[in-house]
Amino acid sequence: MNNIENSYSRYFNTLNKRKGPLWQSQFKAAVIEDNETLLHVHRYIHLNPTTAGFVNSPEEWKWSSYTYFISEKQGLAEHKEISINSIDMYKQFVEDQITYQKTIKGIRRSLLE
Repeated sequence: MNNIENSYSRYFNTLNKRKGPLWQSQFKAAVIEDNETLLHVHRYIHLNPTTAGFVNSPEEWKWSSYTYFISEKQGLAEHKEISINSIDMYKQFVEDQITYQKTIKGIRRSLLE
């Protein structure tokens, strides 16, 4: 990731005749070792556009894979590593935390100010 970020930064800066970093911080990778963590990371990612206020529900965000995971044809059936195999249960798992994730973001923002 570091090479990609550096290469793109050089390209962008050259193209736009500018200097300096484009990214706020370095890319951080973490190993996901269990299913519970995988599920929570899925939920966090799917809810990010909702938490940021860009959309009201995760399936409204056109760049999200959420609609893929909740579709009858593919989604969860193709991803055996996810322990929730019911589309309704997966939707409930994700969407039940919309308000909570927004609340946490608000608390985090107020603590940093």
